Amino acid sequence: MDIGVDISGITSIKRTGVENMSYQFLLHLLKLDKTNRYYLYTRNRISDNSLKSPNTTERFLPFPRYWHKLRLPIELLLHKPDIFLAIGYMVPFCSPKKTIVFIHDLAFRYYPEAYSAKELFLQEYALNTAIKHASKLICVSESTRKDLIKFCNVTTDKTTVIHLAHDNKLFRHSSTKPARSKEKPYVLFVGRLESRKNVVGIIKAFARFKKTTNLPHKLVLVGKPGHGYDKIENEIVASGNIRDDIVVTGYVSNSELANLYSGADAFVFPTLYEGFGIPILEAMASGTPVITSTTSSMPEVAGDAAVLVDPTNISDITDALNKLLTNPALKKAYVAKGLERAQQFSWDSSASKLLSIINEL
Repeated sequence: MDIGVDISGITSIKRTGVENMSYQFLLHLLKLDKTNRYYLYTRNRISDNSLKSPNTTERFLPFPRYWHKLRLPIELLLHKPDIFLAIGYMVPFCSPKKTIVFIHDLAFRYYPEAYSAKELFLQEYALNTAIKHASKLICVSESTRKDLIKFCNVTTDKTTVIHLAHDNKLFRHSSTKPARSKEKPYVLFVGRLESRKNVVGIIKAFARFKKTTNLPHKLVLVGKPGHGYDKIENEIVASGNIRDDIVVTGYVSNSELANLYSGADAFVFPTLYEGFGIPILEAMASGTPVITSTTSSMPEVAGDAAVLVDPTNISDITDALNKLLTNPALKKAYVAKGLERAQQFSWDSSASKLLSIINEL
C-alpha cells in the first residue's frame, strides 16, 4: 500500500511535544515496516538519514503560507495515497477515505481560558476535521479517548488507544549525576510555559517550600513561552527574595534536557491536563522521582510510581516537594518504581500497534 504521512513538523530544527512524538512514531514504524511504501510530505528537505529508506519517498512541497490548507491538499488530489496518516493534528479536507488521525488531547474544551482566540479556533477546526475525515482515530491515552467520546459523541469502534513512550536511548538512568548538578540542587519542570501547565501554581508551591525549609534548591523551568506567559513572569517577580532561585532556560537541546533530568532532585509536573505526559516517563527513565497530577491521563501514565497531587491545591504540591526532598528513603523508593514503570512503555510496541491498524484498514 501507499501511505502518505505529513511530516512537516518533524523536519523543524527545534522539535518539541507533538513533533518529537511524531518523529518517534515514524522512525519506529519505518524500522518495522519494509512492505508498504511511505510518501513523506514536507515543506523542508529531510536531513535526517534515519527517515530515509528504500520504501520511503520524500515529497518536498515548498509553499510560503497555508501549507496544510492549500499545498498539501493539492498534492493529495494529484497523487492520492491508499492511506493518509496524520500523526499531528491537521487533516486536509481532501484526505483519502482511509485516514488515520491521532488525537492528542482535548485540553481546550476543559480550559478554554488557557488558549488564545486563534489557538481555540485552530484546535476546534482541527478536531472537527479529524472526526469528519478519519476512518480511525488514535487516542494517546484512555483518558483522551473518554474525553473524545464525551465531547464529540464519537463511537467507540472508531477509536483505538496507543500509548506513547520516551526515547530510551536518550533518557537513561546513571548511577552518577552530571557534574553540573553537584553545584546547585534543583527541582525541574519541562513543558511549554503556559497557563494550562500550571506553572504559576508550581512557582507558588516552590516559594512556600523555600520558606518552610532551609534547603538550597532552585526551580528550573524548561520550555518555550506560551499563552499566559506574562502571568508566569509576574509570579516570578512577585516571589521576592527567592526570585534568583527560579531559572527559566527556554528551549534546550535534547542532550542538555537529558542532563537536566538526570541531575534533578525531583521532577515537578502538576499540570492541569495532559493528553499523555511524556515528560513523566522521561524523568522516571532518568532516575528522577516525579510529582504529577491526579487529573486526566497522568495517573494512567504514572501508575503508583509518582507522588500524585491535586494541581489546584498549592499545599498539596508543597507537601509533595517536602516529602521527596527531606526523606531519602521515600525518594529512593519512587526512583525505583519510576525506573520500572518507564520500562512498560516503548516506541517499538506503540509502532507495532499502529502498523497493525494500517494493515487492517
